[in-house]
Amino acid sequence: MKPSIQRILFLSIILIALISCEEERTLKNYYPIGVGEVNWDTIYQTVPTFEMRNQDGDIISREKREELIRIFHFYCGSCENGDDVFQNMSSLQVAYKQDTLIYLLSMSMSPSVDDAERLQELGGSHNADATKWDILSGDSLFTRKLVASGFHIFIEETDSSMKAPSQLVLVDKEGKVRGKYYGAKDEEIAKLKADIEVLKNEYIPKYDWWRFW
Repeated sequence: MKPSIQRILFLSIILIALISCEEERTLKNYYPIGVGEVNWDTIYQTVPTFEMRNQDGDIISREKREELIRIFHFYCGSCENGDDVFQNMSSLQVAYKQDTLIYLLSMSMSPSVDDAERLQELGGSHNADATKWDILSGDSLFTRKLVASGFHIFIEETDSSMKAPSQLVLVDKEGKVRGKYYGAKDEEIAKLKADIEVLKNEYIPKYDWWRFW
């Protein structure tokens, strides 16, 4: 006995309803700073503006690729597990090479050491493609303020450099921090990749299934 068209439609509606009701995982927004004056939505801090030079000698600002999802990395020569984090950043570049939504940035915590020559060396040794991954260095005072106030990352200062935890920071298209990860651990990189897919899903247009019935 063939199922009636009405029965098929009914089962289809039930299936769509179940899928629509399934709770999607979302990422939290970090660092609320107030509420909107009109709809009272929470307002969150965004990444401050900056200008630094990359491994190709070009000046890179916050506005470059600000329409993309960004992964920030803060590095220094004496940082614990620094080489491991760079290797993981390199693997992320390979993993997202064809993904036009993802952009990587590494910022030096030792600007006095990481001059133009050193940036070129780092870029070459890690095959950093400046269209996908910028390795940056800039003014030390500005970098200190940017990392501490803009990303809320604890800084340990020495006579010659600044140290920060081996953290990677996930930032959405609006410039809001959406995740922090210990960049030297494989399980944290796996979590970052999973969270990237969740964040990308936020930018896929959503449709109300019932409008089509």
